[in-house]
Amino acid sequence: DAIALQRKLQLLDLQSTVLVDVAQTYYAVLRAERSVQLLRNTLQLQEARLRDVTQQFQNGLAIRLAVAQTRAQVDSTRVSLVQAEGDVKNGRSTLAFLIGVPEVNGPLLDDFPMPARVADEVKFENEALRARQDLAAAHAGVEAARHDVDAALAEYYPSISLNVQGFLWREYYSDASKWNALLTANVPIFSAGIIEADVRNAWSHLRQAALQESYIRRQVLNQIQTNYQN
Repeated sequence: DAIALQRKLQLLDLQSTVLVDVAQTYYAVLRAERSVQLLRNTLQLQEARLRDVTQQFQNGLAIRLAVAQTRAQVDSTRVSLVQAEGDVKNGRSTLAFLIGVPEVNGPLLDDFPMPARVADEVKFENEALRARQDLAAAHAGVEAARHDVDAALAEYYPSISLNVQGFLWREYYSDASKWNALLTANVPIFSAGIIEADVRNAWSHLRQAALQESYIRRQVLNQIQTNYQN
């Protein structure tokens, strides 16, 4: 049950990761589109300035260096514009891949209402520790490893099995001595080394699961702190 829960939580964590990737890609495309608009306006302004400086140079009111510097700014802005347009195309292609559609051509809107006040960092940390599926999956992994330790320790004790087939074919049930053949006791006398190795292996897996849980917990808190500052 613990392993099944762990697998389920891992799948939910992957689903959440995809949703976060969609949101991040969505806003990356929005930022790139705003950059394209800004760079186009900047390019128009710089081209007008280049024409003005060129005319001043022709009239002897400006030096050749001013023309060259202005032209360099125009070229640099044009390169940035091309890069931003490429970012928009790549971002839309990635967004289409994430949401499973052939392409994303429509306008993207930003109607997310910004909160008037952001909650304290501690609130986000507590929420993450309560609801993060990857951390919950790590908890389930520790629980599964703990049960493995219990199972390994149980190998030290003898197991008793009932011979059901012999019981069905027994004719004289009143003879208590005949019950001896129906009960089989398995005492692990010659397998102590194997049992001890199983116990050590189970304990090792439990320590690994506990360390993995500690690592994921610290990773979650680090992500919260970093994203909160950003």
